[in-house]
Amino acid sequence: MSYLTAFQDGVLAAKAGKRIIARLQFEQVLQLEPEFVPCLLWLAWTSESPAQASEYLEQARKLSPNDRVVNSYFEVVQVFGNSTWEANSYPTGNSSTASTAVEEALTSDKLGELQT
Repeated sequence: MSYLTAFQDGVLAAKAGKRIIARLQFEQVLQLEPEFVPCLLWLAWTSESPAQASEYLEQARKLSPNDRVVNSYFEVVQVFGNSTWEANSYPTGNSSTASTAVEEALTSDKLGELQT
């Protein structure tokens, strides 16, 4: 299985609310392509806690320090760090403006770039 196929399977699992399966797929992707920033973002998005999400985001920031999606999502995680983290729900467009922007970027821009 290619890393892109595993990544797309992980995205589909995350959107279906199957976060554990999604994380397993994303971890497989990182074994094949350790510097794949979109995968680190999705791992952060599906993580169990803000601390875990921050770890993935720090890795992404080291690889892509000027990426607006990475930096925006890092800000979102910092906000969640001070409130309740919903580990069993996939964030949707009903979230804050920043998280909505991050989700849109993850599902369209980044995935679109991979398919070209």
